[in-house]
Amino acid sequence: MYPDKELYAELYYLRSGNRKGHIFTDDDLENIKLNILNIGNKMINDFNFLQTSNERACRMCDHAISKACAIGANRLKKMKA
Repeated sequence: MYPDKELYAELYYLRSGNRKGHIFTDDDLENIKLNILNIGNKMINDFNFLQTSNERACRMCDHAISKACAIGANRLKKMKA
């Protein structure tokens, strides 16, 4: 939005009152963008995941709904019955 401006971000620690800031370069921003895209793609394509002991979580899980996770799919079937 503002190509002529520097991007500055700062953390403000409430307990200590300390501040820590960083000016991001164009290279920093490009690396962050690529890192976020890589992590997102891994999350979307990863079917190796640990099952949860929280059975209710299966109601919202795409792996259970698409039947990619047999345990989640069975839990969903039991919930509907």
